[in-house]
Amino acid sequence: DLRIDFGITMMTIAFIGAGNMAGSLIKGLLNSGTPAQQITAADPSQVQLDALALLNVNTTQDNALAVANADVVVLAVPLHQYRNLPDLAGTLVIDAMNYWWELVGSRPEFEDATTSSSEVVALHLPGARIVKTLNHLSGYALEELARPRGSADRIAVAVAGDDSADTEV
Repeated sequence: DLRIDFGITMMTIAFIGAGNMAGSLIKGLLNSGTPAQQITAADPSQVQLDALALLNVNTTQDNALAVANADVVVLAVPLHQYRNLPDLAGTLVIDAMNYWWELVGSRPEFEDATTSSSEVVALHLPGARIVKTLNHLSGYALEELARPRGSADRIAVAVAGDDSADTEV
């Protein structure tokens, strides 16, 4: 987990997944001066070992252990793995997952145009507070196109959720 000062309170952030997206987010947090005490990324089979080893990121194979004390959990695994997520009731969940049928094949639960992928995930995670964001950017964009606050050429990040306090975080 990562302890980070959001200006409101100190929070613990855990990442499920440690591929390009999670690695870029972790590096961005550290590069922004965010005070990192410990970062845990679940599922070491997806870890970008070179990038995360440099950042002293701890990994675990147990998603439930990675998120046990987290205030915020970032979902950065392929969307079709949503059924393998631990119980996240009461937790603020940042859903950065995408449906890539070209890579994983057609998934009927994501083909219904009247239901978003985050709604499918939310039904699977009763009691979790879901915020959808970061799914429209690649890990590359997060690292290479990041600019300081106030820069005219900053990229936009869309955020959607049911609770304004959650979307603010």
